[in-house]
Amino acid sequence: MKKIFFILLLLFSCNIEKKKIVIGVDEFFPPMTFRENNELKGIDVDLAKEVFKKLGYEIEFKPVVWEKIIEELTNKNIDIIWSGLSVTEERKAVIDFSIPYIETRQVIVTRYNSTIETKEDLVSKIIGVQKGSTGEHSLKKDSVLVKKLKKITEYDTVEKEIKDLEDGKIDAIVVDEIAAKYFLAGKAGNFKILNEHFGYEIFAVGLRKEDKLLKEKIDKALTTIMKNGTEEKIFKKWLGENRILADYLKRIKN
Repeated sequence: MKKIFFILLLLFSCNIEKKKIVIGVDEFFPPMTFRENNELKGIDVDLAKEVFKKLGYEIEFKPVVWEKIIEELTNKNIDIIWSGLSVTEERKAVIDFSIPYIETRQVIVTRYNSTIETKEDLVSKIIGVQKGSTGEHSLKKDSVLVKKLKKITEYDTVEKEIKDLEDGKIDAIVVDEIAAKYFLAGKAGNFKILNEHFGYEIFAVGLRKEDKLLKEKIDKALTTIMKNGTEEKIFKKWLGENRILADYLKRIKN
């Protein structure tokens, strides 16, 4: 009898849904996810808290080296990625994604007094990118341009590449516009963002392909906070009123 009870208990336990989610983040990617006063903050942190509060899950944010973020997910060291993760065909071949929640661009940032005005002006220049980012991917995808560059310098964080750009150690960086706008706020006289860019992209939550139920729940909760205005309030909190927010809201209305 005890043996039967134990088996039934084991089967019941296996069917209890996990109610804690470990979220992989880049702790150096403001305004999406970053650490301030030893606390993780940002757009994605606030969005995740709202979504999983609705779903009744406990959450834990786990900082991960960004270039290894997909590996951390597939190896089950984290449950999801929610940290300015761009949807790409290469990533879709390995993991699944939630519905998108923001659209941004991969922009070129230079010093304000730089003679660089177009992609062609990057020839023979040193360009900075964050390792494992879509900025790196977008730049290297342009194989013709890459062959003409003097060098591509890889960084662990966006903050470090912007510091080297400011110090004149590199000539330009390729980075998500949303991060560029945040870092360069109040520094209009030091930097400029070129009109030419490396294309549009969307951010979404990254999940393992087998976690279909979790994806459905996240999609439903995200849709709810999009429609009830919660998401817009979070974006305004971190971005204020600017083109990124305007384009995002336009996309949601469409």
